[in-house]
Amino acid sequence: MSAVEIIDSLSIEVDADLVVELDDQIAAADEIQALEDAPASGSKLALVGAGGTIYAKFSPGPSGSGPCNKKGTGAFVGSKSPSGLTGNYKLVVARLTVKLYQGSNLTWSGTGLQKGLSGSWDVKF
Repeated sequence: MSAVEIIDSLSIEVDADLVVELDDQIAAADEIQALEDAPASGSKLALVGAGGTIYAKFSPGPSGSGPCNKKGTGAFVGSKSPSGLTGNYKLVVARLTVKLYQGSNLTWSGTGLQKGLSGSWDVKF
């Protein structure tokens, strides 16, 4: 899925520079997936922080959003596709990793690249 397709699926408007950043990070996540021999059945997570909101889009899978005071993008790959995400989750974003928790339970984790979104964010799916 391209950055433009992700942005369109989220029905948001962002600056062109964020689209270019996200495209670069998707390419990096694809390279990581190839290097790690991650299964094709795995999933990808795209993050976009803009306008006071962080948007999270799984491919395949659901979308979610929550408040965020940062602007940036990220793309990550994980080994399993999350299913049935509903409710509130904690998204913990580091430079090269991301983890999604429901309460204290780790729901999904991935490796990739992000710029500008380090922190912990409440996201509702």
